[in-house]
Amino acid sequence: MKPLKIEENIFRIAFGLIFAIFHFQFVIEFLYFYPLEGVPENFGIVTYDAPLFFLWNMLKLQAPKWLYNLFFAVGGSIMYIVFGVIIGSMIDSLISKMTRAQELKKAKVDSKQ
Repeated sequence: MKPLKIEENIFRIAFGLIFAIFHFQFVIEFLYFYPLEGVPENFGIVTYDAPLFFLWNMLKLQAPKWLYNLFFAVGGSIMYIVFGVIIGSMIDSLISKMTRAQELKKAKVDSKQ
């Protein structure tokens, strides 16, 4: 297993953290545990955590309200972290390809001289 190099994976880490903070600040904090006035109950679950919501309904799970909220809070955070890591991976990959292309171009120029 390759050791994790932070400088090579900075966008994975950054986007994973950004997405996790987004989920915590806007979905968990306000919509699950402190519902806003005028916002329907579980609005955030259907809107922001739709894949988990459909999985919950497909399995026809029954649980108390606190466990329901906990499932979507933890599961949704993990889901958003994974989305952030995927987006960060694409950006890291693009940057590494651009860097390699520049190095190859520089090596060709140096070899011609």
